[in-house]
Amino acid sequence: MEGRHWNNDEIVAHYYGVAAPDGVHRWEECAECAALWHAFELRRQVIQLPPPVSRERLADIRAGLERRRDARTWARWWWAPATVATLCIAVVFNLMPHTQKPAEARAMEQILAEASQIEPAAVSATQFLFEEESK
Repeated sequence: MEGRHWNNDEIVAHYYGVAAPDGVHRWEECAECAALWHAFELRRQVIQLPPPVSRERLADIRAGLERRRDARTWARWWWAPATVATLCIAVVFNLMPHTQKPAEARAMEQILAEASQIEPAAVSATQFLFEEESK
């Protein structure tokens, strides 16, 4: 057996393929290095094992997720009926024939039209000053 023993950093690097250590012997050749390698694998397996979960707990989680999913389905479409109702109202108002203005509004328009045609007396007197005499 030639070379030195493996250390923890070299075992981790070798496992993940980061670097091949120089000057060490094969870990299978030495009982101490083999024990270090197996200890590393055992630690890794313990870390990777998920904690045990009972079937009842998994059933509770699944039921909770299904309740949340069912509740979210309605929450996702809550705006649809309001939008449809608003669009229907807008279409009805746009398709309705426009009615004539009320009598009061028509009367007010006529009064304003006549008032704008009436010329005040002061204006007619001043216009007389600016008229040119024709010869």
